[in-house]
Amino acid sequence: MDRRRVTRVLLLPVICAWAAACGRPVPRFSTENARAHVEMLGGTIGSRPIGSVQNARARQYIVDQLRLYGFEVRVQETDARRPDLGLTAIWSDYYTNTVEPIVFQSSNRHLLDQWVRAAKLPFDADNYLDTVRVSARDVLRYSVVNVNDAAATLGGFPFDNRSRWYTGSDNDLLLNIFVQRVGADPAAVTAMQTAYRTTGVLQRPLITLHTLRDQQVPYVHEPLYTLKTIASGAWLTRHLNIPIDRFEHCNFTQDEALFAFAVMLFYDSVLGEVSGTASALSTAELDAFERRARAVGLPVRRAGERLHFALTP
Repeated sequence: MDRRRVTRVLLLPVICAWAAACGRPVPRFSTENARAHVEMLGGTIGSRPIGSVQNARARQYIVDQLRLYGFEVRVQETDARRPDLGLTAIWSDYYTNTVEPIVFQSSNRHLLDQWVRAAKLPFDADNYLDTVRVSARDVLRYSVVNVNDAAATLGGFPFDNRSRWYTGSDNDLLLNIFVQRVGADPAAVTAMQTAYRTTGVLQRPLITLHTLRDQQVPYVHEPLYTLKTIASGAWLTRHLNIPIDRFEHCNFTQDEALFAFAVMLFYDSVLGEVSGTASALSTAELDAFERRARAVGLPVRRAGERLHFALTP
């Protein structure tokens, strides 16, 4: 997974393959040289978000080393921040035509299942492959498109997995030994903590409707926010989460959305009555809506030519 905004890409595999095809002699492996390269890239240069000075140093170091061995090196320029250049501009087609066929190739099914478990991708057990396709599409798009946008907005890469232990593969020990570890950039962390961090302190009611298997915004955000509202005293008094046991982001029925809206007004003490529900909901939706309404004491009436919310002065 490419974790940062792409400004320049050094296509090392292509270069090495080209060099090998030309028949250039490959130098013998040297432990000392390998250690020196690791210390330079991982220690001296260190974390190198794409677009940073450190990334430019790392790129130039690799180019210089390859040239020392007699290879001809070509650096291909691109900029993912511009809509007319970079992978972000063609990601939808690239994913459909290149990435998805490989990920969902039948011979890769066992690898796919391991990824689903290790990455905790949400899915519907009754429709496994189709819903995994949705989760895979969204998580990879986030990694290529959205993370780059976040890095540009926050001033650095915002995620950190240095202390995370991954589980779900056939060999979690090897997975955690060899998985790429990255650290969040301090500037991005500061931006998130100062400009985007929620407090849980609410002046008006907040009703959150969230599917338990949301593939875009994980449901774990809800209990984390609930802890903040408990600490501030807003839980239940101003904040209520309504969990929906279903797959997919914002996959709500009409009665669920209507109930959440009515509860918000009810919490704010401005709802007198909801009428005309029979004109807007199917029989099954109407039964589900009224069952929830009775549980919280919502004033509801089926009669009426159209759906109507009577507000109190």
